[in-house]
Amino acid sequence: MLRVRESIQLKSPREIAAMRERMQQEIGAESKQRLNIKQGAGGLVDVEFVAQYLELLHAAEAPDVLSQSTREALVRLAENGFLEAADADTLGSALKLWQSVQGMLRLTLDGGPRAGDDESMPEALKRALARTTGEPDFKRLVLRIEETARAVKALYGRIVGPDNP
Repeated sequence: MLRVRESIQLKSPREIAAMRERMQQEIGAESKQRLNIKQGAGGLVDVEFVAQYLELLHAAEAPDVLSQSTREALVRLAENGFLEAADADTLGSALKLWQSVQGMLRLTLDGGPRAGDDESMPEALKRALARTTGEPDFKRLVLRIEETARAVKALYGRIVGPDNP
């Protein structure tokens, strides 16, 4: 069984937020026409950062929050009262969306985890992405992606943001 020592020293939320911001600037490459669902603001990495930050913050107190699965970590954090149920649902839904889109793009394009680039994406792929995510069309999927990224970005800021203890 994994033992968690109480001596784990987390970097300050300000340092974590600064590191994440550098990652977004260096690898996140977003524009209005092209969203990076993995590295961009509110993307997959932000969901993972929230889960991992909370796991590290609370592992000494409740080691059962630790999981190799981000989805399972979110569930465990909520069950243990370290993450609001609504926030866990939002992050879990975002995780599912990001993984679905990323998986389809990896299978069909050159592995690029970007979405929303209307000009270069074939119509058949747009339809397949919409279908995979349960959306009626690609435009609605792009709106959902944008809404989801905003929601995750807000949660990230509230939970991990530089002004948290």
